[in-house]
Amino acid sequence: MNKQESIRKKIKGMIPSNLLIQRLDHRASNCVLLTFDDGPHPEVTPEVLKRLEKYEARAIFFIPGRRIEKAPYLLKIIQEQGHLIGNHTYIHSNGNQPWFFEYWRDLIRCQEIIEQHTKQKPILFRPAGGGVSFKTLLVPWFMGLKTVTWSLEVEDWRCRDINQAQQRGTNLVERLSSGDIILLHDDNPFVLTILDILLPTLQSKKSDISSGIKYLQK
Repeated sequence: MNKQESIRKKIKGMIPSNLLIQRLDHRASNCVLLTFDDGPHPEVTPEVLKRLEKYEARAIFFIPGRRIEKAPYLLKIIQEQGHLIGNHTYIHSNGNQPWFFEYWRDLIRCQEIIEQHTKQKPILFRPAGGGVSFKTLLVPWFMGLKTVTWSLEVEDWRCRDINQAQQRGTNLVERLSSGDIILLHDDNPFVLTILDILLPTLQSKKSDISSGIKYLQK
């Protein structure tokens, strides 16, 4: 971690939890929470769901509104299997972010399309790229959304082959600790290799991978 990243991490650590949740609190003893960004993907997301069901894991899927059209039927399946769906903006801009009120409208648009498919409005929000600013914190707060980022990522989106995915999966389990919120992506097929390493390890350690979401619903 370079000096700039270290400073950024310290600043984030000073943000109160009512504005930004970066890991599970002390009540979530032995819990690890899996989160998936950028789906649904018609091939990858169903395979992710099969693995979660096998290990009785519950996760949060942060979905960009504009990507729902790829597999809209999956939102109901995600919900029926006991997972939560979060707002991940509508446009999911990785470049320049919209102005304050544009950003507000973008989040509302995402809320509406998710509710259209699930009959429920999300209560959780994750900004695109996990970017933290006054805008990405205050807009969801005004809307009554809890902003959730993560404490541990594996950069699965960088994987180009199974060997890289295996290395990242092994590295992930070595770094895990109780209370971690893990960032993964269900639009990348190599996440399946990572899950095939991660989930059995968590089960063998008797980590709680089903209860974490309840601490964010309160």
